[in-house]
This record gives sequence, C-alpha cells and structure tokens, in this order.
Amino acid sequence: MSTRGLLVALALATSGVAACGDDGRALAPAPSTTTSTAPAATTSELTTMRLASVEIAEGATIDPRLTCDGANEPPRLVITGAPPSAAELAVAMVDLDAEGYVHWVVSGLPAGTDVIDPASLPDAATVARASSGVIGWDGPCPPPDDPPHRYELRAYALPEPSGIVAGEDGTEAVATLEALAIERATLTATYR
Repeated sequence: MSTRGLLVALALATSGVAACGDDGRALAPAPSTTTSTAPAATTSELTTMRLASVEIAEGATIDPRLTCDGANEPPRLVITGAPPSAAELAVAMVDLDAEGYVHWVVSGLPAGTDVIDPASLPDAATVARASSGVIGWDGPCPPPDDPPHRYELRAYALPEPSGIVAGEDGTEAVATLEALAIERATLTATYR
C-alpha cells in the first residue's frame, strides 16, 4: 500500500472510531458541578439566629439592677435570624458555674417574635419555675465569695410546640428545649 493509501485508511479508521465510538456500553454522565441534589436553600434559611440585649452585652458584667443586688428585673431580648421552619421560640438563662442552675425559662413564643419584653409577654407564652422555685426571672445571685459566675442566655427555635407548661421545673424545661431545638443562639455575661 502506498503512503497515500495508508494515510487515507488511517484517516478513515480514526474518523470511524470518533463517529461510531459506541460499543454498546452507556457512557457515565459528566460529573455535576453541584454537590447536592437537594433544593437550594433560600437566603432566609441560610441565616444564623442571633440573640442580643440592650441591658446585657456579650462577655460583659451584668447590670446589678438585673440581679438580686438590684431590682431583679429580667432583660429585654432581641432575636434575629430565626429559621422560617420554626413553629415556636423560647428563651432561658442558665448559670454555667453552678451546675446548670436555671434562672429563667419562657417558652411558647410565636415564631415571628423578634423582641421579648418580659413586662408584656404574648398570651401564648409560658413561664417555667427557676431552680430557686420562683416562677419567672430569678436574677443572678452567686455566693459572695465565689469568683464571677458565667450566665448564658439562650434562644431556641423549635420545629413544633414544646409542650412546656406554666410552672414546670426549669431544669426539665431546658432539657426539653435542648432536645427539640433546630437552632440555638447564646449570649454569655458574668456577675459577681
């Protein structure tokens, strides 16, 4: 075969392979550029819940008027970024340095609540019993010889109503909230 004939045969063979590259096996699809087959989350679902207060700043000392040394007033709280799937919001305050001593639990807050004013809680809200036996806010009051205690305010987003009833034991109420929460935000401050 001449060189020209060899080149023509090679060209035909190459084009035949390119055109008829089907040997009966299915080719795998090209890899996808997405990492999930789940629907993309909306912007509101990507937000992170936050908890803030005018009276209590993250890492700061709690104002004495919120404690047993003052008027023992509960703080006003602001919750932002609660997930749209939340059915209920709740808040609690726990002393991290006193084996989880519960100072406050409020549940049954409507999912759209963004400001919690303890002086005017919504009708659906329920208030549990603090570790001291007080129903409602029991402000920080660590022993005078202790170093500063850390107090954690918590906001919970729940996928369903918590079922917590008024006057329920605060420790049990917090355990229920921890078990049900789909999202949680905290604010920690100290008091001595």
